[in-house]
Amino acid sequence: MHQGVYAGSSVALNLTRISNLPPMLNPVRSRSVEAGRPASIVIQAFDGHAQILHYPVTGDP
Repeated sequence: MHQGVYAGSSVALNLTRISNLPPMLNPVRSRSVEAGRPASIVIQAFDGHAQILHYPVTGDP
């Protein structure tokens, strides 16, 4: 049910370490995951660049 949120958070954590993103994104992501909001933030690193994707996780298999 909330697997998408946990999976997304794990991926974001790993990519954050690899991409060495500023600590500014850390508290924001932590708050979203802790609050358990229907929107999850996933950070994908491409060639050292970071992208923040917002997608609804409600009803996501």
